[in-house]
Amino acid sequence: MTGCIILKRNSCIDFVKLVDVSGFKFLYEILSISRGSLKVDEIPLSFQSRKDGNSKLDIAILWDFFVSLTHTFMRRAIPRRAISFGFVGSTGVIIQLITSYILIIIFGLNFEIALPFSVITAASTNFLINNSLTFRIKRLRNKKLIWGLFKFLLVSSLPIFANVGIATSFYNYISPNTFISQMAGIIIVFIWNYAASSKFVWNL
Repeated sequence: MTGCIILKRNSCIDFVKLVDVSGFKFLYEILSISRGSLKVDEIPLSFQSRKDGNSKLDIAILWDFFVSLTHTFMRRAIPRRAISFGFVGSTGVIIQLITSYILIIIFGLNFEIALPFSVITAASTNFLINNSLTFRIKRLRNKKLIWGLFKFLLVSSLPIFANVGIATSFYNYISPNTFISQMAGIIIVFIWNYAASSKFVWNL
């Protein structure tokens, strides 16, 4: 995805105009947009072992590539950041479920008491991961990180209460299955969290 790229102007100019500048890599984006209509050839390079410096290939680059693949697979219908936010949210689901089960099984708390703690833990973890990956071009640091976490939890407070309320009601009146009850609350709050966080926490 990096290195020297040579393009035929007449073949590529219409696609170049559509490239998302915040996308993964320029070559990836133009190939994705062209949907196989361009002829591509590669002149391989043989690299020697690195003597100085470090590779820029890190978890953030791998994350961008994974998100871009999903973005392409979904025909670019959903914003790339929304996809990333959703994937991060899925890790929050796992953290919430693990935290709640630990509090219930190990510490003996009942579901209604354990749930708020697990929701807040998941929300805080989501903020830190999103700050490092989804919104890293606007990454918050030092005091701004603490203030950003406060704003994120504040923005998420209504969904958090909704999450707790919906999950508790589902648990009490529909199904005593704790997994299904929590999923009902989690699904409800995703759209609000993404839109509000983008605007008020990372100012996008």
